[in-house]
Amino acid sequence: NMGKTINTANNEYFPGASIDKQTFFFTKLINRQEDLYQAVWDSASSNWAQAKGMGANVNSNANEGTVSTTIDGKYIFFTKCNDPKGVGACDIYFSRVRNGVWSKPFIIKPPLNSPKWESQPCISADGQTLYFTSNRQPSYGGMDIFKSEFKDGSFQAPVNLGPSINTKGNEQAPFIHVDGRTLYFTSDEHPGLGNNDIFISRLEADTWSTPQNLGYPINTHNNEQGIVVDRTGGLSYYTSDREGGFGGLDLYTFKLPDEFKPVATSYVKGLVTDIKTRDKLASDVDLINLKTGKTVVSLKTVKGEGNFLIALPGKQDYLLNVNNQSYLFYSDNFSLKTNTSSEPYFLDIRLRKPDAGETVVLKNIFFDTDKFDLKSNSKIELDRFVALLKRFPNLKIEIGGHTDSDG
Repeated sequence: NMGKTINTANNEYFPGASIDKQTFFFTKLINRQEDLYQAVWDSASSNWAQAKGMGANVNSNANEGTVSTTIDGKYIFFTKCNDPKGVGACDIYFSRVRNGVWSKPFIIKPPLNSPKWESQPCISADGQTLYFTSNRQPSYGGMDIFKSEFKDGSFQAPVNLGPSINTKGNEQAPFIHVDGRTLYFTSDEHPGLGNNDIFISRLEADTWSTPQNLGYPINTHNNEQGIVVDRTGGLSYYTSDREGGFGGLDLYTFKLPDEFKPVATSYVKGLVTDIKTRDKLASDVDLINLKTGKTVVSLKTVKGEGNFLIALPGKQDYLLNVNNQSYLFYSDNFSLKTNTSSEPYFLDIRLRKPDAGETVVLKNIFFDTDKFDLKSNSKIELDRFVALLKRFPNLKIEIGGHTDSDG
């Protein structure tokens, strides 16, 4: 049990957590009124500080619940029900934080929200897919789990996750791990131990695997629902009404058995500034899979903020490129294919103007030992370098290199 700073005699449920484990979100029900709460981690006591409501901008006379935060912590997605300005009975909204204050929420326009019931959102780590629960059509039963892709500045028409996940019963509270391929959810129809149990499914070659029940003692004859799993798979949070709690539904933590763990995921957190003025810059940030050449994440930092945070699912190698049209670019790489550590990376990126004597280190130029042939995955970075030379046609450069200890 997560204790008295989180749980009370009221109902607490639907956990949410930031990737750095410093902020915890949840829903509280008092006298039929649902509101969103958050707690911050107190390192001095090694416990969560006393939870507080998320403020008048987010909470209202309507019912709010189920927080999912983007990986950088700048946006939350949540449910608002019985809002006179809503599209349906329950709709999905989002809010942005600035200087520690959450903005008034914005409703997501149709086709994501509909006259039906849309609730319990979970945003993927790359911010490109929103999973949620709805009773809209097409449906396999009561509540089904859907997803909507973010393209061209808006969320597209939702797609049902299909019969491997959804049944004639109710599937709810989806949670997609930051590894992008492990889905946890609640079902009252898949074979279970109680009314609602927690299940896991993995995305394999664009197909969801047959869901597995997480088993006892995680699931019981009581109601278990609304799970969140941290980036390493080491700690999970969920809701249960089991005996011995503070009352009604409480929030609990537990360690996942190895067989139900996701791919351990690291992340890179960076700050982009001008090396001389230290101004925080607007820049394009691209994370690219070195094996496939596919861009995994593409984002822009905000002028005056300059910060970004990107998930790095394990067992892959990545190239990072940071580019501002007025500066020389910055590159880095993260070799996670053989490195099992999930410790995060912190980058202080100081971009340089194309002035005489400035240097750029190309960290993604690859050779086999004792060969001079460029490996094919070097071309990604060289293409960026070509673009730089075209952008500054009068630039004169010197290329320098050296062998390593293997020659």
